[in-house]
Amino acid sequence: MQFKYEKNLITFYAAFKFLGELKGKITPNKVTIYTQFENVKNLLLDNSDKIEKKVEVFLEKKITPIFEFKNSLIDIKA
Repeated sequence: MQFKYEKNLITFYAAFKFLGELKGKITPNKVTIYTQFENVKNLLLDNSDKIEKKVEVFLEKKITPIFEFKNSLIDIKA
């Protein structure tokens, strides 16, 4: 799971075994989630009433992590 924090905004990326990759944004008033699968979108929307914020779920073909790691965490190029 990856998070990126800004003022009044959290951007996240997560990879789950049964849900696949998800990304999204959380603001004080709204949660926006992107998924690759229609059945996951429906599952999230069906359970969105458990969150006390407006929830939007969209399909997106390619979901990429916020931070891409290479072979090492420190990239020291000359």
